[in-house]
Amino acid sequence: METPEHEQLKLELIDKFDSTKTYLGSFIKKEIQQTNFKQLRRINKPTVFKKGDVILVKDGVKTRPAVLIKQIKGGWIFIPLTSSENIHCLTESKSRFFKDGYFSKAVNFCTDEYAVENFVGIYDNPKLINKAIKELKNFLNENL
Repeated sequence: METPEHEQLKLELIDKFDSTKTYLGSFIKKEIQQTNFKQLRRINKPTVFKKGDVILVKDGVKTRPAVLIKQIKGGWIFIPLTSSENIHCLTESKSRFFKDGYFSKAVNFCTDEYAVENFVGIYDNPKLINKAIKELKNFLNENL
């Protein structure tokens, strides 16, 4: 009989922990063994994306959420979200699913494949997405 995927994951994780100066490996292994990995949440990833879908992107050393705003040939244009207010911020971001913060003045592009691999959810406030797009267009028109 084949080992279920969640049990295989548990066994692989347990094998990675040995005692160090920082933690007791046997304690960590016991905690992992007692955890029900069957209840781990799985995200159903779409095969077709829409404006407002959210992906994770690498931004230097940070990983941050980014909202897909427009599909173009070969992929999507997106706006990263940031949690701290600074000169790079465009407008506020308020969502039930993502920490309140700001849309960035940065704009970037990703392929459809990248979006599939890095999908994390949906930005639930279309009015703020449209406001961010409008403000981004104004910012770029005034400064380019």
